[in-house]
Amino acid sequence: MKSRSQGESVKRNSLVDALRGISIFLVVLFHFDMYYHLRTCDLAQFLGLRHVITLITRNGYFGVTMFFVISGFLITSTSLHRYGRLRSISPLNFYWFRFARIAPCLALVLSVLVALHYSGNPYFQARYKGLFGIYGRRSRTNVSIEHPTGSLWMEY
Repeated sequence: MKSRSQGESVKRNSLVDALRGISIFLVVLFHFDMYYHLRTCDLAQFLGLRHVITLITRNGYFGVTMFFVISGFLITSTSLHRYGRLRSISPLNFYWFRFARIAPCLALVLSVLVALHYSGNPYFQARYKGLFGIYGRRSRTNVSIEHPTGSLWMEY
């Protein structure tokens, strides 16, 4: 079994980083537009970009799809670099690496949400009653799309 040495790292691909940035930007615009309606702002109307902004912001959820495709590519290429071929991948090690990468960030987010919930802030008391997104508006896959952990299962 071929495995990567401790000092050896995977070379970053600037094109993949650019696509990742675009996908994140599309998702941020999508969420920002839900509350601030960018297409109706004075600058958009003055520049005549109302329809362009509508097309970009209304289709921002494709950024999530792009991000998951990029994540799958990076997970696969890292695993191939680490193990040499797909047959050599140990499922236990693979999931341990995924858990070790995701769990610290998830623990931090949940700690902050719990602290905000108990701080007396009414926004967080009403909104985040279920820590794992089992409430509220649901997507076609029956997973909450409003909660910070609502799509985390896709990362595994």
